[in-house]
Amino acid sequence: MNLATSGACSESAVKCSANDPCEGKAKCNLDQGMVQRCNLVNPTGTCWQLPESCPKTGAGERTRRCLGIVPSDCATYCEAVEQEVAFYKANNCANNGQ
Repeated sequence: MNLATSGACSESAVKCSANDPCEGKAKCNLDQGMVQRCNLVNPTGTCWQLPESCPKTGAGERTRRCLGIVPSDCATYCEAVEQEVAFYKANNCANNGQ
């Protein structure tokens, strides 16, 4: 059965964390939703299968890593999932990756 869809998975998606990684090439989506939820010690997420390469500019929502060192450290949603670190949606990120 082909389960390829765009967007978020249903509640039945495979759960993951840093201590319980995804299988194969799947990546753990650790979207925390908002910066206020970034203080979790071991955030959990769901396993996502990403495209071979993430689109670079103009590719949807922008994100910031929860523990980002540089305040302007923005990424596309796909890039954030690919990095498998906790992140949140950031409306104040430019669409050019800056």
